[in-house]
Amino acid sequence: MTRFAYIRRDGRCVLRADGHADFCPGRDIVCAGASALVCALAGALDALGAQGVQRTLCAGHAAIAADDRADVRAAFTVAVTGLRQLAAAYPGHVAEDTGRVPAQETEPTAAQRPGAAPALSPEADSKEKRRHEYGKHPHEPAPV
Repeated sequence: MTRFAYIRRDGRCVLRADGHADFCPGRDIVCAGASALVCALAGALDALGAQGVQRTLCAGHAAIAADDRADVRAAFTVAVTGLRQLAAAYPGHVAEDTGRVPAQETEPTAAQRPGAAPALSPEADSKEKRRHEYGKHPHEPAPV
């Protein structure tokens, strides 16, 4: 299961995603779609010249943060909307989380790497959000 969370707080936008979708091991189009959205966000922030960018992109974990401004927020909105669409289409493989973690934290700790990182709290629009418990996620090496 890929879990993701988005938050805007203290002048920062933060997106985290953890785990693998496990839709079709070796040919996982759902995981590839989620990865493409997150990588596109990272590229968009570079193209926009976003300030205060922090990023971690590795197999099974992504965390991207940047200083909040209108164009940066729009880039995050596109990525998060795509992730929400994946979650709606593949509910057993992608889910949005509603837990909390400090907005400035973007690096996974050793305790987070084997399973999943703690979640972030999305904005107040929680009518369609659900609480999710973290389970174990297989972490495979990145393809070469």
